Amino acid sequence: MLDDLILPEHLASRAGLAAFQRGEAYFREGRAQVVIDEPDRVAGTVAGSGREREPYYGQIQARDGKLGWVCSCPVGERGEFCKHLVALALARLASEEEEAPLPSHPPEGEDAQKARRRTKEDELRAFLAGQDPARLVEWLLEVARWDRATRERLLLAARAGGSAAELKKLVTDVTRVRGFLDYRDMPDFARRAHELIDALERLRGAELMGLAEYAVDRLHQVLESCDDSDGYMSDLLGRLVKLHVRACGEARPEPAAFARRLFERQMGDDWGTWPGVEAYSAVLGEAGLAAYARLARAAWDQLPALRPGDADQDRWSSRFRIKDIMQRLAGLTGDPEALVEIERKDLSSAYAFLRVAEIYRDAGRHDAALDWAERGLAAFPQAPDWRIQDFLAEEYFRRERPDEAMALAWAQFVGRGGGSAEGYRKFMERARRAADAGAWRKRALDALREAAVRHHQQCRPLYGRRPERPDFTQLVRALLGEKDLDAALAEAKAGLCHPDTLVDLARALAAGRAEEAIALYRRAVEPIVERKNNQAYAEAATVLRAARELYRELGRAREFGDWLAEVRLAHKPKRNFMKLLDAL
Repeated sequence: MLDDLILPEHLASRAGLAAFQRGEAYFREGRAQVVIDEPDRVAGTVAGSGREREPYYGQIQARDGKLGWVCSCPVGERGEFCKHLVALALARLASEEEEAPLPSHPPEGEDAQKARRRTKEDELRAFLAGQDPARLVEWLLEVARWDRATRERLLLAARAGGSAAELKKLVTDVTRVRGFLDYRDMPDFARRAHELIDALERLRGAELMGLAEYAVDRLHQVLESCDDSDGYMSDLLGRLVKLHVRACGEARPEPAAFARRLFERQMGDDWGTWPGVEAYSAVLGEAGLAAYARLARAAWDQLPALRPGDADQDRWSSRFRIKDIMQRLAGLTGDPEALVEIERKDLSSAYAFLRVAEIYRDAGRHDAALDWAERGLAAFPQAPDWRIQDFLAEEYFRRERPDEAMALAWAQFVGRGGGSAEGYRKFMERARRAADAGAWRKRALDALREAAVRHHQQCRPLYGRRPERPDFTQLVRALLGEKDLDAALAEAKAGLCHPDTLVDLARALAAGRAEEAIALYRRAVEPIVERKNNQAYAEAATVLRAARELYRELGRAREFGDWLAEVRLAHKPKRNFMKLLDAL
């Protein structure tokens, strides 16, 4: 709701203290006048500071939890949240605090605000309903003279009932963008575009078909010069595509001509807007699908076949699009060999071999799947794809060939993830399916330890000295993941360990081994604080709080107080950290 986004503390942060104070003064002087007061929008005028006190026009709007604004003053035109908008927002909040008749047993909080707003709207509705239409027209025109959003909304509604040619001009006007469209401007642009699409929905057949295509093209141009971080364009384009599919079904265009029209649009689609051929299969019919398939096949046959090691500069543009089209056509037939033929066109990556293997596996042809996966592994011996290794390991287990499965799993562990706890976890998921899981576990833990020692020996820091001991963080995390706390603690004592891992181990030990947990907490606090940011200070305070509880359980609260005093003394200049310690 808008009111939650324009609280005074939010306004001061958004506008800056100086602009907030000036805006607050304007509000107290009564310069702000609210003209439009809606649940998610407020608009009005704020008298300026010149001799004539010329009014500036401002609007603040909330959409999807984000704030958008415009103001006609020079600061507002730069896109900044100005003092006039502060005054307008405060006037809106003040109007919410006014007394308004509520029903008996009124709701509280946000529900109360909604109830007051409904009461005001009901009062206005009753008043306006009794006014002369000519007077209402003049009032509305007065608002439209200065409120751009209202003016454009009324013009759009006025022109929406025109001819197809007039609607095309309206599409052009609504989608015309001067310069770059900032993300703060996108909610207003999207609102106008949705209203435009509402107007297009009344059309049918060929008229709608052509206008939907034109509107998509125009939005594609806007996408090249806007910040659509919140994804407004996705909704707009999705609505237009649905209208286009509907219009095509109503227009029933000549199949061959429409097939070419659709194919060309999909091949030129850099934004992934147009759906696949299956969405238009009823429109195309048998003849249209055949014409579409011929166009696709002609373009596909022009592409060179790629073998392992080959490169293609066009892979991620037209090659990608025609491949997607061919895959969708093959999907309509349900023939796995048609899908395999498409994948075999480009075998320049190991993943292509995997895709063929997956197609055969899903079709129940496991021998062919195994053959292609093994070929993919052999084709790239220097850089094996871990996904093929996963596929083959599972296939070997399925065929009750655990030795081959574990050989692959081991190669993957030491080659890709041998130095990580995550690699160990994945390896052990497979090792537990083998007969000698215990031996594999010991071997994998030794590999983690050896990797840490090797890294320590090879360490040549640019500054400072090499650490005295190897970092056993990954080894400790692997053991902690298995809840082998004794082994994890032993390794944490034997080598260095990341403070976050020390904290996790301490928490796991806290229930029955408070003394050992305290030692780990004490070891972790200093390196956490030395990160020197507010998040680290909060983490350190949490660790200290957990340690304090353990000290109390052991009846050694004074010892914790002594430690806390040492921490305070060592980090006294860190004022934000001191505030957190004061709250302990």
